[in-house]
Amino acid sequence: MRMLFLFAVGLLAQFATSIAAHAGDVAELEILGFTKDGSVFAFEEYGVQDGSGFPYADRYYIDTSTDSFLKGTPIRVRLEDENAKLDAARLQARQKGEAIVSQAELDANRGITAGFNPVTELSADPHRMAVNPRPIF
Repeated sequence: MRMLFLFAVGLLAQFATSIAAHAGDVAELEILGFTKDGSVFAFEEYGVQDGSGFPYADRYYIDTSTDSFLKGTPIRVRLEDENAKLDAARLQARQKGEAIVSQAELDANRGITAGFNPVTELSADPHRMAVNPRPIF
């Protein structure tokens, strides 16, 4: 009986550790778009850090032919003031990104999100998209 109790306590400790490892902020994701010729893809993630309360915004610009970041990217902005607004961090990141690709060009070539695994789906393979075997329509 004592062995069973120790086993249960051990499992509980592992479970609690795994939950703590997933705690924290979850960034919002926004697809910004492509350049007109499709050579660059851009997206942004942003949010408020758990604990510090600091707003942040990160912009990624990817060369689609080499699947690598463009020079000077990713752009990372974190406002180290818990009273700062998220919009201010996003604006700073956007302004820095204008030197790489104009927001107007990205807006004109938004594209679509064809698939997405939510971060709350912990059992999903992050490198594979599951297909619903039964069509919804």
